Amino acid sequence: MSRDDNMFSKPVKHFPKQDLWGPGVDGVAPAPDELTREDGDDEGVPDSVIEVNDPSDEADAAEIFGRLVQQGQPQGGDGVGVNAGAAQGPSSHSVYREICTALKAFNSTLIKAAQDRKYRFQLNKMFHAQGKSIDDADKWDYYSDDDDVLLAVDVKGRGEELVMGNIEEIIVCNEAPPQDNLLRGDALRRGQPKPRVAVNFHPERVVMLIRTYDEVDSSGNILTGYSNRNCKYFHLPLQCYNPLDYYSSRAVLGHVRLKPIQKIKRKEVSRMYQETHACDRRDLERKYYAE
Repeated sequence: MSRDDNMFSKPVKHFPKQDLWGPGVDGVAPAPDELTREDGDDEGVPDSVIEVNDPSDEADAAEIFGRLVQQGQPQGGDGVGVNAGAAQGPSSHSVYREICTALKAFNSTLIKAAQDRKYRFQLNKMFHAQGKSIDDADKWDYYSDDDDVLLAVDVKGRGEELVMGNIEEIIVCNEAPPQDNLLRGDALRRGQPKPRVAVNFHPERVVMLIRTYDEVDSSGNILTGYSNRNCKYFHLPLQCYNPLDYYSSRAVLGHVRLKPIQKIKRKEVSRMYQETHACDRRDLERKYYAE
């Protein structure tokens, strides 16, 4: 290849042949001896050494760049007179296309490997997310902080009742805590807080810190107990009036949808909520009693 072709904007350092270098400063090509890499000592390390681990890669590189070195030299002629251009090697364009094809194939393997790695991570993530991608899942397939739920709790002297509650924190334990007393042992203390967890994710290991709602009648008066027939609204009390408590995920029946309200019969109220879909609670109650 002649210097005028200038196939590469930068020299191919692995083969320091003067005819391969592009124009240098003031149109003068640099000498091969100048193309060294300083490693901090007085002696430079020649860049003509190709450091590869695979012998087949080294052979392929030597063959391709060897042909590149000789493609501008006459084949079968003495380089003088009439025979100088009698038999020439492959054109610079054909060699260039061959190199591009080889590099394209190599780069394609890298891209394919990166894509396979990406898809493998996505597939593993779906399996860890109980067979469904979080981005494609419905929000009601997960329990999250500040979700409103219906749960079954034991009320002293009245047995088990269905109560509305608000999730303050979700903790996933490495081992199942005692179901009769979640605070006994070290399972809860060693658990990891999570912002969200799948509804069916190991209910015996998931513990939720929940504040229960007070039931309110149509006039805004707080009622005593739960499951009152004249319950119209729900009031989320402050912590000093109704402390939070830990409940196992097994006690949680499902989501309910509430919205805040500002007035009850022209009376300003705070921390009051109303059901937007009463069917949520009715369906959960029907399912619970059917079981």
